[in-house]
Amino acid sequence: DRRSNDLDKLRKTQEDVAGLEEELKEKAVVVAEKAEAADIFAEQVGREKAQVQISSEKAAEEAALCTKIATDVAIQQTSCEADLAQAIPLVQEAEAALDVLDKKDFQELKGFAKPPGGVDLVCAAAMHLQAGIDPNIAVDKRGLVTDESWKSAQKMMGNPEKFLVNLKAFKGEID
Repeated sequence: DRRSNDLDKLRKTQEDVAGLEEELKEKAVVVAEKAEAADIFAEQVGREKAQVQISSEKAAEEAALCTKIATDVAIQQTSCEADLAQAIPLVQEAEAALDVLDKKDFQELKGFAKPPGGVDLVCAAAMHLQAGIDPNIAVDKRGLVTDESWKSAQKMMGNPEKFLVNLKAFKGEID
């Protein structure tokens, strides 16, 4: 009886072991599938990490470039502000000088066959400033004055009153 009982226990243990082995084989398949999926996922993560690294390096380069540009712009802005601070009093002086002129002055000036020394240069400068604004000033395709002669300056002053208005309104054109 005892042997029979031991034999039954041994058979029962053998059946349990066989069942566990079967269960182990099934779980081994599941583990292998999950391990393979994990390997694929790890490989994908590795590729994405490499892409992120490349993107991060490019972003760092771009950030460095942007920082340099911002520094250059700040320097240029400071320079422009300094230039503007110097130019404002000159513009105010020019506006004040225009206030003492009237159309009779320009009528007299355009009547000269040959202008006094330096006046032709001032008129040429006025032509360049008014180029593209005053239709009486001939310009090329790029908007540059084509003729700086005294005759062209006289044409620019053809209507002295309008010319004076244009000169006074010029600051508004460039602001």
